[in-house]
Amino acid sequence: MVFNNRKSQLCPFTPQSLLDASDDLEDIAKNSNKESIKTSVYKSVREILCELYHDKCAYCESKEFKPDIEHYRPKKGVTGVIHSGYYWLCYEWSNLIPSCPNCNRPPGKSNQFPIIGNRVDGPTFLTSGKLDTNACQADKSPLIDEQPYLLHPEIDDCKQFFKFDNKGKIEGVDSKGRGEQTWKICDLNRDNLLYRRQQLLDNQVEAIERFLKLFLNERLDENGLKDGLKLCFEKLDKHCEPDQEYSLIAIYTKEHFDEIIIPLISFSFYQKIVSNAYKAYLAGTL
Repeated sequence: MVFNNRKSQLCPFTPQSLLDASDDLEDIAKNSNKESIKTSVYKSVREILCELYHDKCAYCESKEFKPDIEHYRPKKGVTGVIHSGYYWLCYEWSNLIPSCPNCNRPPGKSNQFPIIGNRVDGPTFLTSGKLDTNACQADKSPLIDEQPYLLHPEIDDCKQFFKFDNKGKIEGVDSKGRGEQTWKICDLNRDNLLYRRQQLLDNQVEAIERFLKLFLNERLDENGLKDGLKLCFEKLDKHCEPDQEYSLIAIYTKEHFDEIIIPLISFSFYQKIVSNAYKAYLAGTL
């Protein structure tokens, strides 16, 4: 899952197409006129979101060059509860993120939006009668007080909510169960994601073992082995960058290298060599 993308910092302005729709939004908010929501408004929004999210789905981190414009809080209804949907947030910048169809559509998120706190039933209006746009922002009251189970990629530090195993499976770790609910809501352990995340790990292991075999066959000396392993570790660092697919598991792997990568190394003797080399790499002494 994309973490701390902070649209508000990277792109502090609201896209013009959303601003242009402000009059329509007033009507939608005052009259619950969900049928007036126009998909044409989102065309330029998609382009901006693709740039900010490096063409990645905000939930699963797969590359998606024509993503759905996902409404974090669903605009027309909420699964499992009697609620009209967050229609007044249909053009709210902080409520829009890019999502691949698999995460956004059934059996993925769709209109699921379970919460821990009390649900906001409708828009807030100023004394002037205008929609209170400040109250529409995802990181401000009353919306933030709902305490959604679904993590918001621009508000929550997703590293605090997940762990991975060395098969690429994601699990929730926080006491409130938000990480667990998020991967279930977005179906983040579907087969193709497990395969792609495990492939990232397997490629790392294969590269490491290739240099180990060259060393065993005396085609590399000790310095050559160190240089080769350093290249492997640098590649893992590269996978941690936000423009890379599945950067969250790469970050977790970097921070839990002995737990994730070392058991995948074929022989215990090799495991010790690689573990010590990685520690030296982190210390800057490899």
